[in-house]
Amino acid sequence: MPGLKKITPHLLALIAAALLGMGTGYFYLAQSLPPVNGRLVVRGLRAPVEVVRDRWGVPHVYAQNEHDLFFAQGYVQAQDRLWQMELQRRAAHGTLAEVLGEDALASDQLARTLGLAAAAQADWEALPPEERGILEAYASGVSAFFSSPGSQLPIEFSLLDYEPDPWRPLDTLALVRLFAWSRDSGWQAELLRARLVRAVGPERATELEPATDVAPGVLATLSNLAAVEKPLLLESLDSEWPWASTAGVGGDSWAVAGAGAERGRPILAAASHAPVQMPSPWYEMHLIGGRYDVIGATLPGLPCVLIGRNRSVAWGLAGSAIDGMDLYVERVRLGDPPQAQYQGRWESVRVREEEIRVREQPEVLRMRVYETRHGPLVTALESGSREQLALRWAGAHQPAGLLHSLPALNRASNWEEFQAALRLWTIPAQTLVYVDVRGHIGYAVAAAAPDRSGSEGPVPVPGWTGENEWWRLLPPRALPRALDAAKGSIGVIG
Repeated sequence: MPGLKKITPHLLALIAAALLGMGTGYFYLAQSLPPVNGRLVVRGLRAPVEVVRDRWGVPHVYAQNEHDLFFAQGYVQAQDRLWQMELQRRAAHGTLAEVLGEDALASDQLARTLGLAAAAQADWEALPPEERGILEAYASGVSAFFSSPGSQLPIEFSLLDYEPDPWRPLDTLALVRLFAWSRDSGWQAELLRARLVRAVGPERATELEPATDVAPGVLATLSNLAAVEKPLLLESLDSEWPWASTAGVGGDSWAVAGAGAERGRPILAAASHAPVQMPSPWYEMHLIGGRYDVIGATLPGLPCVLIGRNRSVAWGLAGSAIDGMDLYVERVRLGDPPQAQYQGRWESVRVREEEIRVREQPEVLRMRVYETRHGPLVTALESGSREQLALRWAGAHQPAGLLHSLPALNRASNWEEFQAALRLWTIPAQTLVYVDVRGHIGYAVAAAAPDRSGSEGPVPVPGWTGENEWWRLLPPRALPRALDAAKGSIGVIG
């Protein structure tokens, strides 16, 4: 026929090769998908566990005891999200560059500077036996998935030519720190205002951003502070690695009761904000076993349910106005060790050595982390600048508390038990909106909330004066909470 060209043997061979390649790739990818039907024999369980995936793909886990429940939760999360979990634990420990190369170096440097892994170790030492048991069961379940004979790892591991190490409770605790950091973006606002002051001057900056209106001496300091242009914080955020790009996530929650609710029953709606990403940071599950019957959104890498409901209560997360971060301008002088000025005296700066392995680089990269009384320097001391930025974060040295709280929160049956579960929750700072089957609605703020003696932290403040310190962290009873609002509704936007 006119207009048709003859198909040559060479073209046929090329098409056949392309189809074969596509078929092989599809087969390989299909082989890496987890089984969702049938019977698996998994070492580490104490009794049979049933996992039913509904038509939306949500797994419902039925266990005969609590050890097996959390073991199975770890196993199932790893089936669907192992690569996501691997990336995030490496981000938290500062070992991304080991597998992703130099492009991930800024992320690793920030994780080491913040000391997320060391904080996780302190959290483990503070955990009671019951919560330790949950973490151990969960970690065993994650490891059982990829260590079982014949298990197929996600394709990313093959592409990068390595296998994951066994999951440890410390990995989960490091992820808690990572999650807390991602939901506390106070440093971003402070840096933005500081850069604004430097760019247009104190008076104009105050006109453009009213929250910048603080003591004139503070703004004058920022006018000449070159360190605000490119601290390590911004370098890491610019790198766009998974954990850095989640900074600033928040959430909204609403509760309605009484006449405004359907058939008089309370309604809870919760929307947790996060940057668009694939896969989602959330993973829905239903956990049934022992004292637990809870369904909702989990975080891959963590046991229990973070946003959800059980048979008696439901809760959602929303942002909090509590600012748990401050940037301090430190006056420093080089030496061995370096020193920082405080109230007319010079104090030694603590120095910590870190080693970072970078893919395809034979030499180990050695970095020094410098800490003043306010926290680690997030600018390069080696630059020789007399003024540096230090970050004070309520989440740095306080017990994270989240894994103290979550098991009790998942089991809570009333307002009193709900409040008790939040007493040890320190980071991330959140407002939890509450409803129960008795028709009650409420909210409670859970946070490590600084009680400041000077500035409320809208911009970096002088660290050498002693006038901008934290007196203490407010006790849980001092944080806002209420039950049964007079107008029958609660809305928290964060």
